[in-house]
Amino acid sequence: MGLYVGGTAAVNELNDYEEGSWTVTMQVDNYNFNGSYTSQTGKYTKIGNMVTCTAYLQLSNKGNDNGTVSVGGLPFTSVSTGNGSRGSGCVGYYQGVNSSVDQPMCVLIEQGDTKITMRHSQSSGSGSLAASDIQNSFGMFFNISYFAA
Repeated sequence: MGLYVGGTAAVNELNDYEEGSWTVTMQVDNYNFNGSYTSQTGKYTKIGNMVTCTAYLQLSNKGNDNGTVSVGGLPFTSVSTGNGSRGSGCVGYYQGVNSSVDQPMCVLIEQGDTKITMRHSQSSGSGSLAASDIQNSFGMFFNISYFAA
């Protein structure tokens, strides 16, 4: 039995609510990260098919990976088609990046994916965060919302 919003018809029933935690992982070029973490905690809330995730990721060693940085371990796969099938969010705080990385940073999930792409502002648009852009002290807090498949 769910909660009815705006009437008692089946279409108005909210019957899918979930909260939980997820393990935030870093990936470089879609491979497992070879450094080490101090913290990799995440929480999520799923209402219907809308997922909102928050996370804290802190490295103790960035390893020796080369390539584009992404965040994995999301609790649900994003939808693969239709309007609104990509999700985005913001990085509220970050540290341990090279001075070549402009502010702000944002997070993006593509269609049908379980990983987040890290993006940062540049003078002409945005660019992907590379492993060479981060330092051993890299850490961030972020949130993202997206539709689950």
